[in-house]
Amino acid sequence: MSIPSFATLYWDGEIIIDGKGCDYCGGSSTVINIGRRMDFGTLGMKIVRAIDLDAGCEFILNIFFRQPIEGDVSVKWDCMGLTNDDDVNIMFNFIDEIGGMSSIELYIDIFRPDASRNVVDEAGPSNVGTTDEVVVRYQSSELDSSTFEDKVLGVINESEDIFER
Repeated sequence: MSIPSFATLYWDGEIIIDGKGCDYCGGSSTVINIGRRMDFGTLGMKIVRAIDLDAGCEFILNIFFRQPIEGDVSVKWDCMGLTNDDDVNIMFNFIDEIGGMSSIELYIDIFRPDASRNVVDEAGPSNVGTTDEVVVRYQSSELDSSTFEDKVLGVINESEDIFER
């Protein structure tokens, strides 16, 4: 089997998980060359250069591989976190085993010290005196929660959570 030569990188958007699997919405994207059996450090450096992160200020927090999974009738997509050489090897073994992939997709979560650049506020005016549910979407790097779902979806459903941050 063959390994894809290219990876499409997505960042500064949102990972969406629904009944069809995971997808990426918004943000930016670019394509990089990938080599057979590159290690985690090499992959990380290619991503840093492609995204043009500010040295010493911006950092990669998470890398997710969009992994195809066979469903009942169609293909679904899952997100596999890449944190070390073993994870990258598992990704390449998986790609090699299923074959037929011309390119792969990687979702990149970036830490930026200026948090206001990462927040999209859909809540409306803060002076509304209701206790209605308020939804604010945060880039996953903005969340302190340790659960994968909160980190990926970044949805906070209570207005007091907004003001505690």
